[in-house]
Amino acid sequence: MVRSVSGGVARRLRQLGAKRAAVIAHGAGIGGLDAGDSAQATAEGTLLGLYEFKRYRSSSNGSDDGKSLDDLVIVERDEHRVQTLAAGAAKGTLLAECAILARDLVNEPANVVNPARMAEVATDVANDAGLPITVLGREDMMERGMGAILAVTQG
Repeated sequence: MVRSVSGGVARRLRQLGAKRAAVIAHGAGIGGLDAGDSAQATAEGTLLGLYEFKRYRSSSNGSDDGKSLDDLVIVERDEHRVQTLAAGAAKGTLLAECAILARDLVNEPANVVNPARMAEVATDVANDAGLPITVLGREDMMERGMGAILAVTQG
């Protein structure tokens, strides 16, 4: 619920032309939600709610009218919860950024996000995270009996 409401609030703030806003950790405290979970849901909802795929839109026909919400601050009067809120917001931001990358990839046409491009993106993500990665070529996949995946790349 917090994530959904945060997305709607963020969209409305953008419509109103707000550049910066402050919110509380909704549901935390007497609402019974963990403060970190609330901050995570707020960050995720805000970023995902503001998501728009605009790569192929011209500025004249898109919804981009120069309005953007640039900063959302979660305020808290109990300093003992600030670190928990910050960790939750950081986790929510990371998860939303991952979802946005996935949305960007699926919104691109197949001739742009082809197998080579997917391998490039996967390599970049793995390298940024310090993770090992192995990219299989066509022959590697044939040797491993991965015919279904190879069929998808045929169109």
